[in-house]
Amino acid sequence: MKEFEGKEVWLRPTGNNARGNRGKHIKAVVVKVARVNATVRIDGWGRDEKFRFNGHHLDSGYNSGYAVYASQAELVKYYERVRISGLISTEYRYQRDFQRLPLDKLIKVAELLNVVGI
Repeated sequence: MKEFEGKEVWLRPTGNNARGNRGKHIKAVVVKVARVNATVRIDGWGRDEKFRFNGHHLDSGYNSGYAVYASQAELVKYYERVRISGLISTEYRYQRDFQRLPLDKLIKVAELLNVVGI
């Protein structure tokens, strides 16, 4: 987090914040990073907010917080990963779903997923 000090970041609400913000991401500036806490100035708020940080997650101490991204492009990549993984899990949830694939494609999928025992 120290590398974000003084820079603009993007926050993705988590926990109860995700319900309240309806999944909207927020622009903020990291004002100060201490040993355990980080102070951010959220765009449109009239005050600085202090959070405990854990990796790249800001925690309010309750069931809410924010995931921190260095740029909006990183945030877009996160949403794209969620979208694509959801499509895959919907289409291929059970073993019988994978059995519809030809053997060569099934072997390729197993290699891409680094499945042991092939």
